[in-house]
Amino acid sequence: MDWQLATTRNRDALVAIVVALMASVGLSAGRTLSTLPHFLYRRSLLILRQAESAVRRLIMIAAHALTAGGYKPRKACGTLPNFSLLPAPVDVRVPRFNLIDPLKIFSQDASDAGDFDAAFEPSFEAANLAPVPATSLSLRLLALKQALDSIPQQAKRLARWYAQRDFALAQNQPHRLSPLRPGPPPASRQRKRTEMDAVLSECHTLAIYARDLRDSS
Repeated sequence: MDWQLATTRNRDALVAIVVALMASVGLSAGRTLSTLPHFLYRRSLLILRQAESAVRRLIMIAAHALTAGGYKPRKACGTLPNFSLLPAPVDVRVPRFNLIDPLKIFSQDASDAGDFDAAFEPSFEAANLAPVPATSLSLRLLALKQALDSIPQQAKRLARWYAQRDFALAQNQPHRLSPLRPGPPPASRQRKRTEMDAVLSECHTLAIYARDLRDSS
């Protein structure tokens, strides 16, 4: 398996999807959106959740390639950076991308974004045009783009997570076993309607394969 090729191909597809999504809602780096029309928010939320799931799996693939080459997570260093060399802060502080799937909430109803059709034609009723808060969605989109721009660094973060997991398990301490939740990935759909559906499906298949190789080694 050429893990580097798999990572690059799917990353390029995801970058194109995420950049198009950001452009469709008018989001740029260092800024957030206060509101979006309800129909646009829901469509964007589905694509965002699918892309987050795909990027987590892409990072797992990259982490497998990293650890297969003998990477050892470095120990924590107490040296502080030279803050005078850091870039000036922007208007918003982008959170770290979450490497771990959220656990499934079985009480979610059919209104969950995962059941929403991204290819629909919105009806221009007042409820669909009503503005809804979009700051959280904006920050998640910015964190997602930041993760896509730094896949090797994200893979090292995940390698450190694995090291922490292995240490906790060796000490008989509770710890989540996998970054992936059981079953299909968040926001996945059985019918592959869009390119995002296809990319998520491929990334999930490759991540499961990488996970099984790691756990059997």
